[in-house]
Amino acid sequence: MKFQVKSLVVVLALALALIGFMKLQPTNDFPKGKPGAEIEFLIADGELGSSIASKLEAQGVIKSAIKFVEEFTKDPKAQGISPGSHRINKNIPVAQAIAQLLDPKRVNNIVVVSEGSTLSDVVKILKANDHISKANLDFRRVRPVYQNAANSLEGSLFPARYSFEAKTTLAKALESMVSKARSENELNGLNQGYLKFTPFQILTIASMVQIEGDP
Repeated sequence: MKFQVKSLVVVLALALALIGFMKLQPTNDFPKGKPGAEIEFLIADGELGSSIASKLEAQGVIKSAIKFVEEFTKDPKAQGISPGSHRINKNIPVAQAIAQLLDPKRVNNIVVVSEGSTLSDVVKILKANDHISKANLDFRRVRPVYQNAANSLEGSLFPARYSFEAKTTLAKALESMVSKARSENELNGLNQGYLKFTPFQILTIASMVQIEGDP
C-alpha cells in the first residue's frame, strides 16, 4: 500500500514538473487578446507566403515566420490574401494575422475592376484613388499581355480587387493588372488560342459579344 502511495506521489510530482516545464518553454506565437498598435502592411503582387511571413515577423506583427508558413499552408483560405496595403495589429497570433489579412474591410483604398471595364474606365477609377500619384500619369510604356497593332491595353487589365501603396504611379498600377491577366491567362488556357484564332482575337470577339449581349 505504501509503495502504491509513493508511486502515485512520484507520478503526480512528475506531472506537475512537466506542466511547469511546458509553461516555461517559449512559445512561437503571441497570446490572444493582447493586440498591439495598428500598422500599414504592404503585400506585393505575386509575393510568396514565406516572404509575407518574414515581413510580418520583422515588423512585429507575429512572433514566428515559421509558424505563419505552417498555418498559411494548412489554411486554403489563406491563398486568398490579396496584394496591396493592409491595416493589421502588431503582437497578434498567427491565426488572427491571417484573418486580418483576409478581411476586405482592412484593405486600404480598394480599386475594383469589374468585368467588361474598358481601359478608360480603369484609368478613371485609378486617377480618383488617393494612393495613385498624380505627379506622373503617363502609362505609354506599359505593354499589353498580347501584342497588337494599336499596342492597346484593352483586354489586358484583369478584373479583380486591387490595393496599392501610397504614391503608386498609374503605370505601375496598370502593370500589376496586366501581370495578373498574364498569369491567369496561363492558367485558363487562353494563351493557347482556339482553332484558327489567336489569344488577342479571342479577347476581341469576347468583348464584342459582351458589349452586344449585356443589354
